[in-house]
Order: sequence, then C-alpha cells, then structure tokens
Amino acid sequence: MVRNYERRRITHQNLEDLPVPQNKAPSGRAIKKQRRKNRNLDTTSSESSITPMYEESDNDVDFLSEDVFVAVATEKLEDFELHAWLLVKYCTKKTIKYYAGRITEMYKDICKCVVKFLHFNNLSKKFFWPETADVDTITYL
Repeated sequence: MVRNYERRRITHQNLEDLPVPQNKAPSGRAIKKQRRKNRNLDTTSSESSITPMYEESDNDVDFLSEDVFVAVATEKLEDFELHAWLLVKYCTKKTIKYYAGRITEMYKDICKCVVKFLHFNNLSKKFFWPETADVDTITYL
C-alpha cells in the first residue's frame, strides 16, 4: 500500500503574513516531568560543607550504624527473674518495634541478661518458638 502525501510549499514572501503558532498548555505528563527536573536542580549543599562523622571517631560505640538495634531496659534489675517474660522495645532510626521474649541467662554483676525471643505468625495470630534461636543480650540501666 503506497500513500501519497502532498507537500505544501509556503509561498509567503512577507513574514507578517505567516500564521503565528499559539502556545498550547502543557499536558499533565509534561508538568510532572518539569516538576521532577526542578527538584533535582534545587540542591544547594556542596561537598565541602558536609563533614563525615565516622572519620573523627576512634571509638566504635560512639557512632552506631542505623541498622544496629539497641535494647535498653528501663526497669530495675531487681524486678527481673530467670525465665520471666519480657516485652523488649527496639528503637531504630525510623521505627520502633516490640518483641516478646523470655530471660534465659542473667548476669547481675554486669547488669545484662540473655533473652530468647518468640516470633509472631500473622495468619494464626499466635507466637511460636523459631527453629533457629533468636537470642539477644539486653543491658539494664
């Protein structure tokens, strides 16, 4: 199938006689693309103004990564017993999670205890012991 297209020649000699194209309003996609581009261009920080925290520290405990969980109990050490149940609060950078566990070992001289945690099944809404032990050491204040 062959299509024949006619070519139109502009024969206007005077520029004033040419039709003026009107500006169309940009479509929704074009507006979204413009907004995305503007967000990337608005950065004002320079590399020299950002100081790294990890290079100046000699002690690893001072600066923990955001993925490391830190569990600290707020109750008194005398209130806890061996094989007691605990609800441990883990604080990360963005979220707070609670885990149920049982004390398996206690070290009163160094204010620490070892806790074995349960897992939660969302379908049955019940706690269960995992096949591989989920154990953590909790520090008391």
